[in-house]
Amino acid sequence: MRVILQAGYRSEQLGGQVQATRATMGFTPCGRTPVDCRVAYVFYDRLEELSRASKVPLGRMLGLAIAHEIGHMLLPQPSHSPEGIMRPSLELERSILPIFTAAQADTIRARLDQRRYGSDR
Repeated sequence: MRVILQAGYRSEQLGGQVQATRATMGFTPCGRTPVDCRVAYVFYDRLEELSRASKVPLGRMLGLAIAHEIGHMLLPQPSHSPEGIMRPSLELERSILPIFTAAQADTIRARLDQRRYGSDR
């Protein structure tokens, strides 16, 4: 798995290719199976811009965006949820950091175990 930070021209070019809005902070292109989800992209320049405008530390925003995209790589599709780190949009007004739900955490652990120990476990 890889997370690639994009900025400047590459960010704009890639965002245009996936028809991302200016509010899109990253994306993970996935195929039909979780094995297809190996690379995630985070739009660093957009996070930097939003960080300045919202007064939320860039490190916090970057961590949230990376965790969210890693969630796409490890959870079955569709992986957005109404609560937690996998919400489709950032919740900048909340003082508590969003986390994976208990069910999502269980799924991630099981998938990581499968990758580590094989599917017969």
